[in-house]
Amino acid sequence: MKNKTIKLLFWSIIFVFAVLFFGLVSLRRALWYDEAIYIGMAKWFFSFGKIGLLDALRPPLFPMILGFFWKFGLNPRIFGIVMNFFLDILSALIIYKISSRFIRKEYALLSTALFLINYVVLFFNSLALTESLATFLMMLSIYVYLKKKYLLSGFFIGLTFLTRFPFGIVLIPILLQELLFSKRNVKILNLLKINFAFIVTLVPYFIFNYFRYNHHLFYPFQNAVYTVSIAKANKDLFFYAVNVLKTDWLFIFAVVPFILLIIQIFNHKLLKKKEVFFLLLIAISFLLPFAYFTHTPHKEVRYALSFIPFLSILSCYGLYYLFEKFLKVLRGIDRKKARLIASVFLLVVIVITGSSQVRSYIYNSRFKAYKTDITYNHELNAIRENLTARLNKMNNNAVLLTNDVSFSYYTNDKIVSIVFPSLSVKILHIYNGKGGFIVLNSCQLKCYDNNCLEKKKELMNALSNYTILFRTESFGNNCSYIVYKNK
Repeated sequence: MKNKTIKLLFWSIIFVFAVLFFGLVSLRRALWYDEAIYIGMAKWFFSFGKIGLLDALRPPLFPMILGFFWKFGLNPRIFGIVMNFFLDILSALIIYKISSRFIRKEYALLSTALFLINYVVLFFNSLALTESLATFLMMLSIYVYLKKKYLLSGFFIGLTFLTRFPFGIVLIPILLQELLFSKRNVKILNLLKINFAFIVTLVPYFIFNYFRYNHHLFYPFQNAVYTVSIAKANKDLFFYAVNVLKTDWLFIFAVVPFILLIIQIFNHKLLKKKEVFFLLLIAISFLLPFAYFTHTPHKEVRYALSFIPFLSILSCYGLYYLFEKFLKVLRGIDRKKARLIASVFLLVVIVITGSSQVRSYIYNSRFKAYKTDITYNHELNAIRENLTARLNKMNNNAVLLTNDVSFSYYTNDKIVSIVFPSLSVKILHIYNGKGGFIVLNSCQLKCYDNNCLEKKKELMNALSNYTILFRTESFGNNCSYIVYKNK
């Protein structure tokens, strides 16, 4: 297949992705909790802690980029989504580059299609969330590693970690590859380069932790462990396997490389050393985050974004291998006809992939819920904006204690989160009488055990001592905001 045809197909995939991506973007929908956290952190960093909020659970890189947009008067939500769009395209390009090092270029296009035209990628990356940046940096770290730029690889792994902690697990497969495949005389030096660059990249973050969290360097990780422990548990071991296969049945072909690697143990001539190196790197890069998120009690479909890029490459290789074997069966036919069959095959697979994603796009229950509920979402945005305007008239630059951190987007007040009842009473006592307001979303007190329910009662009893200024109109399932004066 000629380079011009490959470029045309690549840009056709990008075009389909762009149409579907921006079709999912709706600024009228209610802001997601995580989006609000990142925007609040953006304001906190660029105001030196005067406004917004800081969440120790989340790494700083993505909110700092949003803060850069905000500081220059740009809407962090809109520009975060636009940035995600371009980052996804760059990630797809890297996935193509990695695949085409070991697979013929026309087949490598399939890995791009599997990644970009996927409902999980389309839906969650059309929100102002951190996964797009983490995916891009993760794939970039592998790409420069394959180019034997070890210091750069360690640096980008560090940035990946500072964007989304679990995505930094990509360090392990890269280190394993060095241990297994590098020559003895350079192995130690390469490992030192990767680890040195990785650690140096994290030094500023740990210095920040030291001064911010009273000398506790690892406080954010302790906080993460605690948050996971109190989150609602999901013990379904097949959660990610089932949900990812629902988005694209072609992912089933990722099984082929694993079968080949197992056979390779008994038949060393099956695959070339170069292929074994490639498949092991991608397979371990897929398995580690897949196993990690399957093991953690709290599960969300969007966490699959940590391994979907590798799954796309493995599935592409599986299809490539099987089709090449099929072409060998047809040795007697003309070479041009064989190439034509390959081109038609590739086109059919891409069309099937695209059509399955369009069906998900239209019929997926999550998507339908957000689109058909757009009136409610629009009303919720309006309620939040009106509430913020009323509070600003009473007192600008106040401290806002709230269990709905979405107000970090609507206001430039300092936000203090009282999301978890188990911690909220203590926070309420700390800020008691210091001015400002307490804003409670009546439907957003998270509890998953009896101890938490007791703390929730304790919180409501404590709030009964504060003056209620007003309640907003109802939204959703008989929810409303209750606004208290903190005095």
